Amino acid sequence: MLRLQEYVGIDRPAVDELLDDDVLVHDTDHPHRLYTVPPAGRSVIKEGYREGVDYGHGAGDLEESTEHVLLVEVARRYLEQAYVADSESPVTEVVPYYEFKEGPETALPAAAVMGGASQDLQETAEEYDQRQLDVAGLDADGEVVVAVEAERINNDYGRAVPADYDKLAACDPEEAIWVVTRSRDAHTILGALNEPLEGEVRVEKTYAERRRPSSSASTSPD
Repeated sequence: MLRLQEYVGIDRPAVDELLDDDVLVHDTDHPHRLYTVPPAGRSVIKEGYREGVDYGHGAGDLEESTEHVLLVEVARRYLEQAYVADSESPVTEVVPYYEFKEGPETALPAAAVMGGASQDLQETAEEYDQRQLDVAGLDADGEVVVAVEAERINNDYGRAVPADYDKLAACDPEEAIWVVTRSRDAHTILGALNEPLEGEVRVEKTYAERRRPSSSASTSPD
């Protein structure tokens, strides 16, 4: 987004002012500097949440960060190259933001459409998140073969990560893949699955901090 700042001609003090006013959020500087417009910012510019454009099946998550968008796109491209392009793979289609066919329909509260009710929006976003895969690799029959979770580590990761694992397991995929921006985040995810705050252990295999977790780190929900 450094290039975007240059294109629109906005300087750093102006960006800092938006950050101070909480109408812009600094996501990360790794691997790129990324910002997100939160609900408060959407309210200022009068940009609502449009189903099928901003959220919904194949479109996106409510309250999705720019960093999460990047991770989802990386995962989508990986599945296209590693699975769809492989003639021996049963995966024939890759769908980002894949919503489960089953589960209750969730209506977005009218007050939250313009970002005016953050609590309603957060609760609705959580309901959407638990019935949507970040990326799904489907076979010719439309069954989930590969399920992907793009994970951002936040203050609630101790509960969010096991919940995401259970969501992946509910799809009964042949493979489950987690996408993160740093190796240490992968260790954080494994730690939350090794020793969850609630419920049974999801993953028993562990890795030393200095070792990079491999794709065989038992992220396949059995």
